[in-house]
Amino acid sequence: MQVRVRVFAILVLTIAALSARISYADDCTTTLAPLFNAGGAHIKLSITTVDTRWVSYTDGFIRSTGYWITGTLSQLFSDREKRDPGMFTGQPFDIGAADQHTPYIGPNGEVWIYNNTWGFWSHFYGACSNGFLYGFVDGGMFSIAATPYTPPPPPR
Repeated sequence: MQVRVRVFAILVLTIAALSARISYADDCTTTLAPLFNAGGAHIKLSITTVDTRWVSYTDGFIRSTGYWITGTLSQLFSDREKRDPGMFTGQPFDIGAADQHTPYIGPNGEVWIYNNTWGFWSHFYGACSNGFLYGFVDGGMFSIAATPYTPPPPPR
């Protein structure tokens, strides 16, 4: 009898621990639905390489086109520095050396990103947790934070 109680207690604790851990993740529809309902999103997209050679950063507004939320945005890089004449180091993320890319975010967390500057695609089926959409492609981690698009107030 005592063994049964212990086994039952261990089973209950295991299920409770797994349920608590799973409750933070969703299938992305919960995270992304407000963006589609608003007709677009303000996103912050970062890409980090596993070998830490560079990080990229994107910040901007993209709109719903039906199935996708998409738009062309500037992509800044940590290894592209703005240097003043005569200086050995500079400020990373030079706005004058940005690439252009077009992310496509689907309502289920599928993400396509077209690099307009270099002409290639990245694709992943994202996972969502705590408001982030993220995925991994070719040694890079893609992380997207987004809030529903809110149009600016009309001029007075």
